[in-house]
Amino acid sequence: MKVLHTSDLHIGHRLLEQSRYEEQRRLLDYLVALVIQEEIDILIVAGDIFDTAAPSNGALKLYYDFLYRIAASSCAAIVIIGGNHDSSSTLNAPKELLRHFRVHVVGGLSQAAEELFWVRSEDNEPLALIACVPFLRERDLRIPKPGESFAERDTALAQATADHYARIAETAAPLDGVPFIFTG
Repeated sequence: MKVLHTSDLHIGHRLLEQSRYEEQRRLLDYLVALVIQEEIDILIVAGDIFDTAAPSNGALKLYYDFLYRIAASSCAAIVIIGGNHDSSSTLNAPKELLRHFRVHVVGGLSQAAEELFWVRSEDNEPLALIACVPFLRERDLRIPKPGESFAERDTALAQATADHYARIAETAAPLDGVPFIFTG
């Protein structure tokens, strides 16, 4: 089984107010060609799919065209995980439709039940278990206490993050011989 992991596409990024559309299109073309050439089974894009929480229509078009072309390949699953630049609602909006194209989306922590995702073959054999952990915002993990110092807050946030990962690891029930991939 071949897995390709990438992140930080930042689709829609502009440099000094100049569009980077063509450069981004070429990058996505390259990734599609790589998935096809290398016969990638699972593509994981872990965070910062877009550069802003409100991507332009052009950025959305690049993204959807990219997913469509990957889905048309022999890739068994495409996993999209939200990052700190992404809006979970923007990523999640088409997720029910994308599921029909073998695209699994976890835009934010609100879908904790979907963080564990089984990739299965066409005959339903398990290929991999993926823990799809999106960018963890403090507001998703804990409520700061009045009067906390920065050091106390940082310590509490680090513990809440560690606890979240531990809960996922405890919940996961990988099968012997089936890869367990943990993102974050």
